[in-house]
Amino acid sequence: LKPLNVQFFFSFNGIGDMSIVHQRARREAVLLPDGSFLKSFSTSAPTEKLPAHNLALSLLCVLKQNPHFGAVQTSLPSPPRSALSSVTTTIPIPAPATAMGWRELLQGIAELLPGNLLDGVAKLFWPDKAVDLLIHLLSRAWSEISQARGVESELADLKGTRVRICHLLRDVEARRHVTEEHVLGWLRELRDLALDAEDLQAVYDARLEDSRKRKRAWHPPQSHLLFRRRVAKEVAEIKKAYDRIYEDRRRQRLGSREAPRRPPAVKAPPTGAIVPDELRVRGRSDDRDRIVELLVQGGAAAPGNWLPVVPIYGLPGLGKTTLARWVFDHGRVRDHFKRRRIWVCVTMGFDVVRIAQEIVQSLTGRPYHLSNLTTLQLRVRELLAGDPFLLVLDNVGAGDGLLYWEDLRAFLPVGDGRSRVLITTRSEVVARRMGTVPRERLSGLSPELCFSLLEQRACPAGGLHQNLQGIGLQIAERCQGSPLAAISLGGLLYGETDEAEWRSVLEETSAFPQTENDVLPILNRAYELLPPHLRRCFAFCAIFQDGHQFDKEALVKMWMAQGFIDPMGRRRLETMGGKYFDELLWMSFFQPSTRTQQHHDHLKYEVPSLLHDLLQSISKHECLRVVGDVATWAHVVPDRVRHLAVSRGNQESPFAGFHEHKRLRTFVLQGESRKGIEKLPSDLFPKLSCLRLLDLSNSGVKVLPDSIGQLILLQYLSLYNSSIQRLPASVTNLFKLQTLELGECYELLELPERTSNLTSLRHLGLHLDPSRVLSNSMSMPPGIGKLTLLQTLSRFAVGTRRGCGISEIKDLKLRGELCISKLENVVRLMEAQDANLKDKTGIDTLTLQWSDSDRPDAQVDVIEYLEPPSQIKHLRVDHYNGTTVPSWLGNLPFSQLVSLGLSCKRWESLPPLGQMPVLKELCIEEMHNLTSMDHMFPGSGRTLNRFPSLEKLVLSNLPSLERWSVLEGEMPRLSKLHLLRCPRLLELPCDPSEVVIEV
Repeated sequence: LKPLNVQFFFSFNGIGDMSIVHQRARREAVLLPDGSFLKSFSTSAPTEKLPAHNLALSLLCVLKQNPHFGAVQTSLPSPPRSALSSVTTTIPIPAPATAMGWRELLQGIAELLPGNLLDGVAKLFWPDKAVDLLIHLLSRAWSEISQARGVESELADLKGTRVRICHLLRDVEARRHVTEEHVLGWLRELRDLALDAEDLQAVYDARLEDSRKRKRAWHPPQSHLLFRRRVAKEVAEIKKAYDRIYEDRRRQRLGSREAPRRPPAVKAPPTGAIVPDELRVRGRSDDRDRIVELLVQGGAAAPGNWLPVVPIYGLPGLGKTTLARWVFDHGRVRDHFKRRRIWVCVTMGFDVVRIAQEIVQSLTGRPYHLSNLTTLQLRVRELLAGDPFLLVLDNVGAGDGLLYWEDLRAFLPVGDGRSRVLITTRSEVVARRMGTVPRERLSGLSPELCFSLLEQRACPAGGLHQNLQGIGLQIAERCQGSPLAAISLGGLLYGETDEAEWRSVLEETSAFPQTENDVLPILNRAYELLPPHLRRCFAFCAIFQDGHQFDKEALVKMWMAQGFIDPMGRRRLETMGGKYFDELLWMSFFQPSTRTQQHHDHLKYEVPSLLHDLLQSISKHECLRVVGDVATWAHVVPDRVRHLAVSRGNQESPFAGFHEHKRLRTFVLQGESRKGIEKLPSDLFPKLSCLRLLDLSNSGVKVLPDSIGQLILLQYLSLYNSSIQRLPASVTNLFKLQTLELGECYELLELPERTSNLTSLRHLGLHLDPSRVLSNSMSMPPGIGKLTLLQTLSRFAVGTRRGCGISEIKDLKLRGELCISKLENVVRLMEAQDANLKDKTGIDTLTLQWSDSDRPDAQVDVIEYLEPPSQIKHLRVDHYNGTTVPSWLGNLPFSQLVSLGLSCKRWESLPPLGQMPVLKELCIEEMHNLTSMDHMFPGSGRTLNRFPSLEKLVLSNLPSLERWSVLEGEMPRLSKLHLLRCPRLLELPCDPSEVVIEV
């Protein structure tokens, strides 16, 4: 035996009221190789009775190498009065507070003692009253320890079980359209087993990976052992449950009576997967013309002094919102209402305060958070006074809509009768009660029109084979006049020329009775025909509330965190996820948001309202949204829910009870206000070991508990637009974290010092809107360059410490947006050159930002080495104090540049910018020495070609500007001109449709 010295301190807490005799004595024994004792002796000593919970015992076991046999020497000194941790040779084991704690302690001891020693030690040293209990516990623990030590092989077997579960699921789902409740329950249980097995394996692997990356022992022996024991127990339970379910399947012969159904393979859609407007509104021209006439002419006059309301109503899925949007963007409507057209989605509830805030935001272009009704009413009426306005209330429900419409109407001035309200609703009652003109009931499309939509989506280039047209017409007849259903099924058949596949879809859509005017079953079948990877991606969207706008890139990152994206060779997961998204968009499972707001060219998307209804049905056992009082809901949330979203409303603590749901993979806190919650309960995270996605966006959270570092599977953490100030150091323990979203966090002071430990990090979002703040004091931690997987780094603040310089981004393959701030800290030109910006072709948005500096000459040299990639789309130069224009700004073609912002205080003239072919937005600001812009800006080439695409021009804080002239043919598309604080400019050389002047 090798020498081993171990000392334990422990107590008999949890044994009840039994008293133990503690003998102050010394005993020695010699252990023979067979485990028996050769001799023993004792020295009598006074005994002392103490209650079990106060009695402290110590056991010292020393195994020494002996040429003949192993010698065991034991001693029982008096109970130590001092704290156990004061003994330097101690392996600390907390004094157990419960019987379970005592059991865990003995298991830790048993791991270090040979099995044949246990009985002898117990009988030799402890009173008879404790021997039986001790031996029982140690023997049972030893059995479980043996099982735990074999957990690796058990997990290997579990992988095979998981594969069999997945095969069984695919087998049953492919062979029949399941409607029987007992079979649906059986399938849910099987899916739960597969997810439980996946979680168990993931947690175990993550603990091992955590140990490897920390380069230290896993945990103290007793914790390591207990975890392995728990894993072994859960493995056994999963395998037992699978055996039972498999036997049920065998008895019922599920999946054995029908040939497998193979869904059509979805082919990659062409570039630009968005359904074109002309396809969405096909067959609706007459409806559009009637509504436009009601809006711009006097035919919609309301009785008395009421504001005219034009209603569109009809069954779900017929295209009410699409038609309303077509009307909203119609040329005659634009001309009539000018800039006073407002679109508000009421899907999320008829909240008068929210609707009023959106009206203010739409008209001012800035967020508005005041919620006082009197103040809101005054502000809305002030903004809407005068010229006519159009307010669209989309998807008004029959409940709150009728209840609060009168309250909202008090906010809206009637004016001279030219203003209008346009509503869309499923309810004829709402249309009748709110409308002031004859209701526009939207009917379904004819089968022929539905087929034309289906054909256009399935075969965009035309030329659909004759034998497929008849089948397609039959499929179209099943669409109940719904353009959404026709486009979805057509997208599913995109590029498919095999007649058998078309017949398969026809059979699937005809396999069940259909209720008249109910299109939901056909959409359900379209969903079931999707490949498994698209089904799980779409089903996940059930956590979003109806009408929620989401960003494509953000949703793909969420899918990645859940493991929904299957790797394919060396292709980026983000690329594969984008392909999944485009396929769902092609089939109209997603659509561009009707309220889409653009940040550059990043669109927002949403799930069509009818498909959101479908999502709630198909995902109800895995995805759950909790609305209202959390305390009321927490106890009824099924314990097998995996994805949970909580709409916090005005609640101060929306987390009550949810930390008990240990299977959660997703926790999303939904809401718009940053008020209320400032910190999270410290006990929220330790039990949520399976959590992969945590979204606390738009919250008032200022600090996170240290326990967040225990979320070892967490891959997506968003605190977007929150009040977070600092992240705990424990965040750097999240070795699996792929996305850390901290955009619009204006109170954030710093990132954790060891952020470079997050070696799986792919996206670090630190975007700050320049319209809200020019810069903040946040500094970067050292070693960002070690994050070799990083693709998104939206903000990099150059520091002066080692490892914080601009050269850290040298080897990073960055994409998307990058703002480099505090450029005054670049003191060595070689560092600017090492940044190698011009070769970072994945960057499409770049901001170069200085703070105030008294070294303008140094800035001139630095900016020359910060040449952006030639295909950049959005470029800003902020607070540059050099007097010289960088050569690259005038020499490069920038053929893809869409927007350009220049804030250069010392410039006296502008570079030649007129030849940029797609430049749509130009902002010139803070140029205190600029006096003239004659003939717009200098540039080579023909005058007629200057600024051919420019639509918006902003001239801001140009105190010396006196002259500005434009030659004929320049800026032919300019429509918006904003002049802010240009006091000496007295004459405008052009007359765009929109002019904003602020002195």
